[in-house]
Amino acid sequence: MNLIWIAGILSAIVLILQVFFKTFFSRIIKNPTTFILIFVGTMELVLIYFSVRQYYEWSVHAPGLLPPYTSFSYFIMYIATRLWAPYVASALCGFVWWISMKFLNARYENKFFYPDEFLFAPLALFFVGYPGVLLYIVSFFALYILWSAGQTIWQRELARVSMRYLWIPLALCVILIQQLYVSHLSWWVMLKI
Repeated sequence: MNLIWIAGILSAIVLILQVFFKTFFSRIIKNPTTFILIFVGTMELVLIYFSVRQYYEWSVHAPGLLPPYTSFSYFIMYIATRLWAPYVASALCGFVWWISMKFLNARYENKFFYPDEFLFAPLALFFVGYPGVLLYIVSFFALYILWSAGQTIWQRELARVSMRYLWIPLALCVILIQQLYVSHLSWWVMLKI
């Protein structure tokens, strides 16, 4: 599983660089959607690699878990629940978040989000996986409230704050927090699919 985390971290770092150094990356790839497709494709390739590796491991060390001893659907269900489900769940959360962002922006006349945030927010949710989505959403709201309060105190008036440049860096922080601090805690293990 470490390869999935590494792919997510590297993707997040490249996206952070793309956000902050647009002039360099805009010469390479004109459309940010291309970046997103590349990174989602990379994550899918990593998951396919782990699926094939799991099949190989079982064929060597536990051949009784594969056909002809059991049905192939057992292996498919195992891979679907152990490897793919966290990222499918986080992709669904990202999609719901994207719809919510679109709805709020349409209802309040583009008051809340910039156009590029519609790409980065769902992608960040996809990168963190499940249950990292839960930690990401809590971290997002905590950071937003603290930043908004800080700006309001600093400017001495109600300030509008955008998370435009913090979607992907926050995802990177959540990935690192998951790997380094909470992945071994019993309540976190119970949240996993």
